[in-house]
Amino acid sequence: MLPFRAAVVVLAMYVWTATAVAQQIVVVERNVKLRRDPSANHPEIRRLVPTEELELQESAKTNNYYHVVRAESHDTGWVWASNVRIDSTGQADTAMTGAALAAAIDPAWPRPPPSPAHFTVP
Repeated sequence: MLPFRAAVVVLAMYVWTATAVAQQIVVVERNVKLRRDPSANHPEIRRLVPTEELELQESAKTNNYYHVVRAESHDTGWVWASNVRIDSTGQADTAMTGAALAAAIDPAWPRPPPSPAHFTVP
């Protein structure tokens, strides 16, 4: 029974890690070709332009290529790592919540009463 539990724990950790990597966003910085394999010797699937966002499939590079997928078309392939960057801010706001950021604070928002404390500058 113990080996079964250990296998379940290892499998759960693998799935959790794979999910965390898949949610990382890769942003195209310069025109780059999405390729079927991590090599310039293989044909391109399509060209990607700056500001396009992809999902990272593997955190490790292979031949200086990242394994990615386009969310819109589900095209999976490889991009030259020097032409993209991994978004280190976490994930895009709408990718995690499905909602966009507010452009302004709602004037009807209930504000707390002002503090009567006085501050002095030394």
